[in-house]
Amino acid sequence: MYFPNINLLRAFAALLVLVYHVIELAPWPDFPASGVGLMFRAGWVGVDLFFVISGFVIGLSAIRLYRDGEPDYRRTFMRRRLARIVPLYMLTCAAFLAAVHPPVLSLPWGRLALQLGGHLLFLHNLHPSLHGAINGPNWSVAAEMQFYVLVIVAVPLLSRMDVRRLIAGGVLVAWASRALAFFATRDVGNPNVTFVYATQVPAMLDAFAIGIAIARLHVDGTMRHWTARWGPLPLLVAACAFAVDLYFVWDSYWAHADYWNNGAMVIFWRTGLAITFGALVLVAAQLPRHRSIRPSARLPGRHQLRHLPMAPAGDPGAEGALAPGLAGGVPVDDARRSDRAFGTDVAFLRATYHPALALTAFLRKDEVAHAVPSFKPRVSNLVSGRCSGRGAKSGAVFASSGSAASTASISCAYSSQSVATCR
Repeated sequence: MYFPNINLLRAFAALLVLVYHVIELAPWPDFPASGVGLMFRAGWVGVDLFFVISGFVIGLSAIRLYRDGEPDYRRTFMRRRLARIVPLYMLTCAAFLAAVHPPVLSLPWGRLALQLGGHLLFLHNLHPSLHGAINGPNWSVAAEMQFYVLVIVAVPLLSRMDVRRLIAGGVLVAWASRALAFFATRDVGNPNVTFVYATQVPAMLDAFAIGIAIARLHVDGTMRHWTARWGPLPLLVAACAFAVDLYFVWDSYWAHADYWNNGAMVIFWRTGLAITFGALVLVAAQLPRHRSIRPSARLPGRHQLRHLPMAPAGDPGAEGALAPGLAGGVPVDDARRSDRAFGTDVAFLRATYHPALALTAFLRKDEVAHAVPSFKPRVSNLVSGRCSGRGAKSGAVFASSGSAASTASISCAYSSQSVATCR
């Protein structure tokens, strides 16, 4: 399953948060306070959109790993999450220490160790003294990492739990956590303290749970069933729900803009926001991808894969066939089955027309050949056309490349839901 429109939502959420911080921290007092500009003045809501998207994407990944029977699914999941998050996170922290907050490095050793340790362990969002000490916006990255741990521990329950109970449980825990944060800090006289404790993972579980529930609708095949039965009606209902929810949520926010001093807003309002963004994610996941990003290669379907001629590992013809296109027919393991199928971690190539991916496949071909010596398809086995076909539960993923004049890397994931998904 691949949902390219979700990436557009991510970009929109990032833009909201970025412009909001510029307005507040630059500061930018002349920024428009009406029309579209008003949306960016409350751009911090982009974080809530990120949390709903994370619930959807992370829930989808973890539940599919678990249901596919991956024997070491927890370690596989966390390895991928760390590889995706940690490098950029460490880079931004180092950049902030060097260029924005160098006085942190002059702190006494004890306090410096506490700051660095809290950030290295993704715990700096738990206390006001650590929350914004190095890179303020990175508090949400710590919350995300804590959410990853929670999901992978609870995934057996999340995979079988009734979706309605899942949402209700997330909402009730979030209300209880935000109520505790508000009433425990309202006498402090500092809204920032309330903010810190009202945005911990338990207090944001309504947003995460709604995202996970949407993932379940797709993994369980519920959305496919609804669409097959009622056509575009589910999409239209979700779009209408988004429009109606957005109107009431937006109106109620500006009617109570003293947000952190209002208990009802702190406790309940973000649930309405999470429902609004959940409807938006539901719509984005159902919308068809734009024609301009559809791959133009046809990879063999389930029945054709069974009859692909394979070249032995030592066949010089196979090696020669790989050289002109730089990718040839290198088999690339599905990310969900890397350890089980090949016993090695092979890079998963996402669909893009970029020679660098073809080069990567070429450079990794020896590793793949070593892992599966009897499976090295010739480049001639891959034909061009549009991606289609039914998937097999144990289907492999291939990267194909054209000639040197038109090198392209395309992958087609044959999911357990028997739907060929172009990436």
